Amino acid sequence: MERRGPVVAAVLVGTVLLYLMPAGTLLAGIAVSVALVVAGLLPDPESEDSAEPVEGPGAAAARERRLTMLREALTPWPGGTGPFGFPTAGDPEPPSGPRMAGGDGAGAGGDGPDEEDPGDPTDDDGQPVRGTFDHRGRPVALEIRYPGCFPDWDPPARERVEDLVTRRLGHRGDVRFDWDGERGVLGVRPADPLPDGIGAQPFVTPTDTVVLGFTDPGSGDRTVPVRRVPPDDPGGEAVVAATPLMWRTGPESPTPHLLVVGEPRSGVSGLLRSVVLQALRREEPPRDGSVEVEVAVVDGDGGGGWEFLRGRRGIRALEYGPVGAGALVEWVVAETERRLRDRGGPHGHGKRAHPALWVVLDRPSVPLAAGAADPGVRALLRRGRAAGITVVIGEQIDHLPPDPEWAADLRARVVLGGPGARATAAVTGPSPWRPGEGPGAAPPAGCGFARLDGTGTHRLRVPVTPAPDDVTAPGEWRRAVLALAPERLVPLERAAPTDRAEEPEPLGPALVTPTPTGRGRED
Repeated sequence: MERRGPVVAAVLVGTVLLYLMPAGTLLAGIAVSVALVVAGLLPDPESEDSAEPVEGPGAAAARERRLTMLREALTPWPGGTGPFGFPTAGDPEPPSGPRMAGGDGAGAGGDGPDEEDPGDPTDDDGQPVRGTFDHRGRPVALEIRYPGCFPDWDPPARERVEDLVTRRLGHRGDVRFDWDGERGVLGVRPADPLPDGIGAQPFVTPTDTVVLGFTDPGSGDRTVPVRRVPPDDPGGEAVVAATPLMWRTGPESPTPHLLVVGEPRSGVSGLLRSVVLQALRREEPPRDGSVEVEVAVVDGDGGGGWEFLRGRRGIRALEYGPVGAGALVEWVVAETERRLRDRGGPHGHGKRAHPALWVVLDRPSVPLAAGAADPGVRALLRRGRAAGITVVIGEQIDHLPPDPEWAADLRARVVLGGPGARATAAVTGPSPWRPGEGPGAAPPAGCGFARLDGTGTHRLRVPVTPAPDDVTAPGEWRRAVLALAPERLVPLERAAPTDRAEEPEPLGPALVTPTPTGRGRED
């Protein structure tokens, strides 16, 4: 009452003054209207809060069900002999109530107290499994405490835990596992899909580097502008900043050669085409007609995905069958010896006397029965860097040779598709990432993992680089590949091979006009 008196008096005095002023009532109406308009334009705090995702009615139950399943799987019970509470054949059945692992004195095979009311596991520090969840009840990040007796240094033991957690999460994508042995904590983070809709295009990169694809923002220290076309909106092209995964090439690179493996139709040939187009890409051709980069390609399956490069600047050879592929490898070995001799001479020492040579073997196990274990290819891997020769091998993962000697010279490796955690680790080595498994977990074409020397294993999504004659690919992607190809020096009629019964179907009218005055290099 004491505070309302002055307010009422002020309102009455103001009303009398407005009534006595000329046009006071009109001014008061205008002031009230302006105040209402301003109040309508200001954001409503309650509406901002309501814009955030609202937790669904079944989110709490889904969250509790996932946490309960993880606790039951990771908690030992009396008589269990499996490490970290995993049962083995012949173990007794677990009790009906879940038990805690690593908390309140419970260890492997210990007798901790039963958990009757778990409550909210995300706020209770005594729980062995804690985490954060989205509005649908799906885990965003988990933290699992395990007992000190668990052998977290043993790869098979880690694999058992990671396999179980991956299957219990219900996440079909990639999952990252971070083992903290000092604290006895396992961090689990399901990963979001990598950006899609990025096709072949000129990339802004330093000299002697190749963009293998794009990875998570936290896996790199730089971004590059790229054109992205969302698959669900072909007309919504936009320039976005993406984190590239770059491979350093050249004689000074610690990883001079590249191995790309994957399942059928996983994007292996597409990545090889992207690498070749970047190697051939030059802002302005030299005026003397010479080239800085030469490329020799072996198309192992003979599908014609490389035919668009025949007769173009910088293409030294393009072979298909076993005879041509074997002859090409023999020639490259001889070329390596010649370059090494010239480099040691008085005129070649300290200078690049020859253009850089890229040897691309796309599925070499078909024409070269031994594949990467072929003695000629092995010699290239050992001595190619000193001679300015880069070897890029693309192969199906089930055709890799059993001889492990080739791995020592192929330290830059990429695995595409969903071959499984063990097959991926066999190529890339130990990794905190685990690919999704189970029904519906197959990754899209072009997705996988890459390991570059000294940088660990990263997730990867390669640029969409289809063959120009692939009628199943969108036309804009195929035209982008042709636009990146170097100029044609030899007319298409003269460049076409004579021993092939069928030629790839052209993509509409010619987008690159053959140069009538162009001349090829003399061997």
